[in-house]
Amino acid sequence: MNIKFGAPIDSMCPDYSEVDLNAKVIDAESVRGLEQIITDAGGVIACEIKEDGYRCQPHVNRKKVQLFTRQLTEFETKCLPEIVDALHALKLQNTILDAEIIGKCGRYNGFKSIQKRARYTGVSEQCIGKYFKEGKVNEFPLELIVFDVMMHKGKSCIELPYTARREIVEQIARHQRISPTLAFLFSKPTEVIDLYRNKVLNGMCEGLVLKQPNLPYMPGDKKHWIKLKKFEPVDLVVVGLMRSTRSDVKAKYGQAMVATYREDADLYQTVGVVNLLRQNDLTGRLFAEDVQDGISEMLDIKPINVEYGKNLPDVYVAPEKSVVLEIGAMNFDHGNKDFACRLNGEKSYSLRSAHVRIIRDDKAPNQATTTEKIAQLHKMQK
Repeated sequence: MNIKFGAPIDSMCPDYSEVDLNAKVIDAESVRGLEQIITDAGGVIACEIKEDGYRCQPHVNRKKVQLFTRQLTEFETKCLPEIVDALHALKLQNTILDAEIIGKCGRYNGFKSIQKRARYTGVSEQCIGKYFKEGKVNEFPLELIVFDVMMHKGKSCIELPYTARREIVEQIARHQRISPTLAFLFSKPTEVIDLYRNKVLNGMCEGLVLKQPNLPYMPGDKKHWIKLKKFEPVDLVVVGLMRSTRSDVKAKYGQAMVATYREDADLYQTVGVVNLLRQNDLTGRLFAEDVQDGISEMLDIKPINVEYGKNLPDVYVAPEKSVVLEIGAMNFDHGNKDFACRLNGEKSYSLRSAHVRIIRDDKAPNQATTTEKIAQLHKMQK
């Protein structure tokens, strides 16, 4: 593939993994998932720290700097003067980087500072001047974390393996405001787990990205980089089941529709669908079997105390005769009309990249995570 300096390139993007490294005791399926990822990479995996910021693709030729977003639009460089000045100082020639702009004043305030300053080309001089007059540049300084290179000195790097591109990144990303992302080579799941606990659970970073050492840069690819991120635990009620289409399992129902509890209205609102064809380490069976055993009655009609969106299950379940599942959710989306989890007059919330952790036998349905809590979690992830 030919790439051109000054023309934005469709970046590689990580795919979210169901591997969950957030529990005190990592379940067997997550360990097997890590083992498979390492095996697919040839026995060794590159593991990078994922910062919480804005994806940025700098095109730099000495004093000429263009900064592109992941959506291939262009940042207004006047809003990011310290990043531009730092890139000037590197004295790069016809170089294209893949990087993340981060704020260095705490994870929340840092991300908010990027939101305020990351404007696209065409923003008015008045808007720029007002912001800088308020002193926000000094109050919320930014840095650039570089994790890949696509062109260096006018030569394409995308056919080079990751390890060779990484060497270039470490050679050129040297400035007080520009640095390479932390990266490690591991061959064992325990090494990945230890790094995750030290840098993600106990630190301020967003997660880890796993990359195959011999992989070239593949513009537009969304499968080969694998992201491990914090999962937010929520307790949700099963209010419907979907029939399994897999012939290799005995379970009749392979997915569960789950719901929050709307405390002020005393009803349940659907928030997503989760896969039940995972092993429950506590019983050695599939969650599908254990969930079905825990439900005392299935219905052909909707329960009157459950709000469903456009997406409906094959069979309905009354919440008071159902089970509560602890779900690990990567994120929460806003605006999905398939589900009904919403506050008054708002768009619906829904789970993103979610999986079953355990069955909460100790919780009653009306002790499930509330819709209000989901709204708070969604706000916090911004």
